[in-house]
Amino acid sequence: MYVNAEKHYVAERNADTSYGQTGSEQIGTLPLTDSDLTLSSRITDEELLRVSMPVTILGRLRRINKGGRGIKIGDREVSYLRGQGIELVNLGEAGRVKRGAIGQENRCLCASESV
Repeated sequence: MYVNAEKHYVAERNADTSYGQTGSEQIGTLPLTDSDLTLSSRITDEELLRVSMPVTILGRLRRINKGGRGIKIGDREVSYLRGQGIELVNLGEAGRVKRGAIGQENRCLCASESV
């Protein structure tokens, strides 16, 4: 995958520079899941044990969906699609991404036991 955190885009391969998509950086990715997501509950700040770390996530639409219909409103067309595929890429902690450090920081918490 190629990403540009400053211009907020993600692409499968290094994109055509005629559209202003220059300066992208290649990153290694690992697909975690390909599933249908359903709403189970609303997330609130009042939940116990809630941990929040701001992260930068970029996404793009996949070329798959489960159909839908088009609506014309004046001179504009609107598409209502069901099951639109999306691809999300977590670039890491938001502050680090703003400083140009893409990716997760590796930290090791080690405990030693003295005998």
